[in-house]
Amino acid sequence: MRARTAFLERHLQLSIRKLEVTSLSRAIGFNCGQENIFFDVYQNILTAHDYSSIRIWNMDETGITNVQIPSKIVARKGVRYVGRMTSGERGKLVTVLYANSAAGLYIPPMFLYPRKRMAEGLMANAPSGSIGVCTYTGWTDGTMFLKWLEDFTTITKPFPHEKHLIILYGHNSHKTLAVIEYAGTNGIELVTLPLHP
Repeated sequence: MRARTAFLERHLQLSIRKLEVTSLSRAIGFNCGQENIFFDVYQNILTAHDYSSIRIWNMDETGITNVQIPSKIVARKGVRYVGRMTSGERGKLVTVLYANSAAGLYIPPMFLYPRKRMAEGLMANAPSGSIGVCTYTGWTDGTMFLKWLEDFTTITKPFPHEKHLIILYGHNSHKTLAVIEYAGTNGIELVTLPLHP
């Protein structure tokens, strides 16, 4: 222990860090060749349909836990106890689907709750126009993504002669036959991003 401390004191530009891991499949999928293919496809679509920034969308989803996880904080030296109240339960994951346009507009989010029935209070204080649905796990599947895409169409009103482009990552739920057919008949182009670390 002393040798490590002495070494770090002599080499102030070094520090002990935690490794950030990357899965092998992501490392293989995220390479220059895959990026070039994505940008070639993206450029061809932009050129073919002359999209304005209001018709180019980035769609993503994220999981939010309903229980806070304590993290490290900065505290005054000498204080013995630094605490915060939090729930003792494990919590559930709520998935949020959302999209923003290149022009800065956004589609109200869709919340997927891991429940059997929707409770009115779950959507209290949600952004206006948000949708709340329940699934067994709270995760996205092809049916829920199609529901989000239908809401997207209702709000943005794309047409086959005035298409909208959605850039999204290539999760299986985004590439079902029902999703692809719906997008094709409703003036929506879908482009999936290459895998990333």
